[in-house]
Amino acid sequence: FMPGVDPRYTEAVCFAKRMGFQRFGDSINMLVDLSKSNWNTEAEEKSLAFAGIEIKRPSQHELEDVLDFVKDNWVLWVNEVRMAFADNPPSIHVARLDAKIKAFSAHNANNKGTGWFGPMGTHPDLRGKGIGSILLRRCLKDMKGMGHKSAIIPWVDPIAFYAHHVNARIDRVFWRYEKKLNYDK
Repeated sequence: FMPGVDPRYTEAVCFAKRMGFQRFGDSINMLVDLSKSNWNTEAEEKSLAFAGIEIKRPSQHELEDVLDFVKDNWVLWVNEVRMAFADNPPSIHVARLDAKIKAFSAHNANNKGTGWFGPMGTHPDLRGKGIGSILLRRCLKDMKGMGHKSAIIPWVDPIAFYAHHVNARIDRVFWRYEKKLNYDK
Protein backbone atom coordinates (compact mmCIF):
# COMPACT_ATOMS: atom_id res chain seq x y z
CA PHE A 1 0.00 0.00 0.00
CA MET A 2 2.88 2.40 -0.68
CA PRO A 3 2.76 5.36 -0.80
CA GLY A 4 -0.76 4.97 0.61
CA VAL A 5 -4.32 4.62 -0.64
CA ASP A 6 -5.71 7.02 -3.22
CA PRO A 7 -8.85 8.25 -1.42
CA ARG A 8 -10.73 8.07 -4.73
CA TYR A 9 -10.40 4.27 -4.46
CA THR A 10 -13.45 3.96 -2.21
CA GLU A 11 -13.30 0.18 -1.89
CA ALA A 12 -9.71 0.30 -0.59
CA VAL A 13 -10.58 2.99 1.97
CA CYS A 14 -13.57 0.93 3.15
CA PHE A 15 -11.44 -2.22 3.35
CA ALA A 16 -8.76 -0.47 5.43
CA LYS A 17 -11.32 0.81 7.89
CA ARG A 18 -13.13 -2.53 8.07
CA MET A 19 -9.84 -4.31 8.80
CA GLY A 20 -9.01 -1.99 11.68
CA PHE A 21 -6.42 0.24 10.01
CA GLN A 22 -6.14 3.82 11.25
CA ARG A 23 -5.28 6.74 8.97
CA PHE A 24 -2.14 8.51 10.21
CA GLY A 25 -1.02 10.82 7.43
CA ASP A 26 -0.79 11.64 3.77
CA SER A 27 1.72 11.25 0.96
CA ILE A 28 1.60 13.92 -1.71
CA ASN A 29 2.78 13.92 -5.31
CA MET A 30 3.36 17.20 -7.10
CA LEU A 31 3.46 17.90 -10.83
CA VAL A 32 5.62 20.38 -12.77
CA ASP A 33 4.75 21.60 -16.27
CA LEU A 34 8.15 21.42 -17.99
CA SER A 35 7.09 23.72 -20.85
CA LYS A 36 6.87 26.74 -18.53
CA SER A 37 10.63 27.39 -18.39
CA ASN A 38 13.96 26.61 -20.01
CA TRP A 39 15.26 25.82 -16.47
CA ASN A 40 18.52 27.74 -17.02
CA THR A 41 20.70 28.08 -13.90
CA GLU A 42 23.93 29.55 -15.36
CA ALA A 43 23.85 32.92 -13.59
CA GLU A 44 23.12 31.38 -10.20
CA GLU A 45 25.83 28.76 -10.67
CA LYS A 46 28.39 31.48 -11.45
CA SER A 47 27.39 33.31 -8.27
CA LEU A 48 27.86 30.16 -6.20
CA ALA A 49 31.23 29.50 -7.85
CA PHE A 50 32.54 32.69 -6.22
CA ALA A 51 31.69 31.08 -2.87
CA GLY A 52 33.61 27.94 -3.84
CA ILE A 53 30.52 25.87 -4.64
CA GLU A 54 30.71 23.86 -7.86
CA ILE A 55 27.57 22.45 -9.48
CA LYS A 56 28.01 19.67 -12.04
CA ARG A 57 26.88 16.33 -13.33
CA PRO A 58 29.19 13.68 -11.87
CA SER A 59 30.95 11.21 -14.12
CA GLN A 60 30.57 7.46 -13.76
CA HIS A 61 33.87 7.22 -11.85
CA GLU A 62 32.44 9.49 -9.11
CA LEU A 63 29.74 6.98 -8.15
CA GLU A 64 31.39 5.90 -4.89
CA ASP A 65 31.90 9.52 -3.75
CA VAL A 66 28.22 10.26 -4.31
CA LEU A 67 27.11 7.01 -2.66
CA ASP A 68 29.30 7.75 0.39
CA PHE A 69 27.61 11.15 0.77
CA VAL A 70 24.15 9.64 0.41
CA LYS A 71 24.93 6.78 2.84
CA ASP A 72 26.04 9.30 5.46
CA ASN A 73 22.84 11.35 5.19
CA TRP A 74 19.99 9.42 3.51
CA VAL A 75 20.85 5.72 3.47
CA LEU A 76 17.40 4.75 2.16
CA TRP A 77 18.14 6.51 -1.14
CA VAL A 78 21.32 4.59 -2.01
CA ASN A 79 19.61 2.25 -4.50
CA GLU A 80 17.84 5.11 -6.27
CA VAL A 81 21.10 7.03 -6.64
CA ARG A 82 22.73 3.88 -7.99
CA MET A 83 19.89 3.66 -10.56
CA ALA A 84 20.50 7.29 -11.60
CA PHE A 85 24.12 6.35 -12.33
CA ALA A 86 22.91 3.53 -14.60
CA ASP A 87 21.93 6.19 -17.16
CA ASN A 88 24.45 7.56 -19.63
CA PRO A 89 25.06 10.30 -18.74
CA PRO A 90 24.07 9.80 -15.12
CA SER A 91 20.70 11.39 -14.33
CA ILE A 92 22.07 13.16 -11.28
CA HIS A 93 23.67 16.49 -10.43
CA VAL A 94 25.81 17.35 -7.41
CA ALA A 95 27.14 20.37 -5.54
CA ARG A 96 30.63 20.33 -4.11
CA LEU A 97 32.27 22.65 -1.59
CA ASP A 98 36.03 22.31 -1.26
CA ALA A 99 35.83 19.19 -3.46
CA LYS A 100 33.41 17.49 -1.04
CA ILE A 101 29.90 16.58 -2.16
CA LYS A 102 27.35 18.56 -0.16
CA ALA A 103 24.15 18.15 -2.18
CA PHE A 104 22.61 16.06 -4.95
CA SER A 105 19.51 15.86 -7.08
CA ALA A 106 18.47 12.94 -9.29
CA HIS A 107 15.77 11.98 -11.75
CA ASN A 108 14.91 8.80 -13.62
CA ALA A 109 16.14 6.93 -10.54
CA ASN A 110 12.75 5.42 -9.80
CA ASN A 111 10.08 4.39 -12.31
CA LYS A 112 12.55 4.67 -15.21
CA GLY A 113 11.36 6.58 -18.25
CA THR A 114 8.17 7.92 -16.66
CA GLY A 115 9.24 11.45 -15.72
CA TRP A 116 9.82 10.99 -11.99
CA PHE A 117 12.08 13.41 -10.14
CA GLY A 118 14.09 12.59 -7.04
CA PRO A 119 15.56 11.93 -4.68
CA MET A 120 17.40 15.08 -3.69
CA GLY A 121 19.13 16.31 -0.57
CA THR A 122 21.33 19.15 0.66
CA HIS A 123 23.59 18.86 3.68
CA PRO A 124 22.31 21.10 6.50
CA ASP A 125 25.52 23.20 6.33
CA LEU A 126 24.55 24.51 2.89
CA ARG A 127 20.78 24.81 3.08
CA GLY A 128 19.29 28.19 2.26
CA LYS A 129 21.88 29.12 -0.37
CA GLY A 130 19.77 28.19 -3.42
CA ILE A 131 21.70 25.00 -4.17
CA GLY A 132 18.66 22.71 -3.99
CA SER A 133 16.75 24.93 -6.40
CA ILE A 134 19.59 24.86 -8.91
CA LEU A 135 19.99 21.09 -8.70
CA LEU A 136 16.23 20.61 -9.05
CA ARG A 137 16.06 22.84 -12.14
CA ARG A 138 19.04 21.08 -13.72
CA CYS A 139 17.14 17.80 -13.41
CA LEU A 140 13.97 19.36 -14.83
CA LYS A 141 16.00 20.65 -17.79
CA ASP A 142 17.30 17.12 -18.38
CA MET A 143 13.75 15.73 -18.21
CA LYS A 144 12.45 18.32 -20.66
CA GLY A 145 15.33 17.39 -22.98
CA MET A 146 14.26 13.75 -22.74
CA GLY A 147 10.88 14.75 -24.16
CA HIS A 148 8.83 14.73 -20.96
CA LYS A 149 6.01 17.28 -20.85
CA SER A 150 5.75 17.18 -17.07
CA ALA A 151 7.69 15.93 -14.07
CA ILE A 152 6.25 14.04 -11.11
CA ILE A 153 7.74 14.85 -7.73
CA PRO A 154 6.63 11.95 -5.54
CA TRP A 155 5.98 11.78 -1.81
CA VAL A 156 6.71 15.45 -1.21
CA ASP A 157 7.27 16.90 2.22
CA PRO A 158 8.49 20.46 1.44
CA ILE A 159 5.46 21.46 -0.66
CA ALA A 160 6.24 25.18 -0.39
CA PHE A 161 9.80 24.67 -1.68
CA TYR A 162 8.66 23.00 -4.89
CA ALA A 163 5.71 25.36 -5.39
CA HIS A 164 7.95 28.42 -4.96
CA HIS A 165 10.95 27.35 -7.03
CA VAL A 166 9.34 25.50 -9.95
CA ASN A 167 5.62 26.24 -9.64
CA ALA A 168 4.88 22.60 -8.80
CA ARG A 169 1.24 21.86 -8.05
CA ILE A 170 -0.25 19.18 -5.81
CA ASP A 171 -1.33 16.37 -8.12
CA ARG A 172 -2.22 13.25 -6.15
CA VAL A 173 -2.76 12.57 -2.49
CA PHE A 174 -2.52 9.19 -0.79
CA TRP A 175 -3.89 8.38 2.65
CA ARG A 176 -1.51 6.39 4.84
CA TYR A 177 -2.85 3.72 7.16
CA GLU A 178 -1.37 1.61 9.91
CA LYS A 179 -2.55 -1.17 12.16
CA LYS A 180 -1.02 -2.03 15.51
CA LEU A 181 -0.57 -5.75 15.88
CA ASN A 182 -0.71 -7.47 19.26
CA TYR A 183 1.41 -10.61 19.31
CA ASP A 184 1.04 -11.20 23.08
CA LYS A 185 -2.03 -13.45 22.74
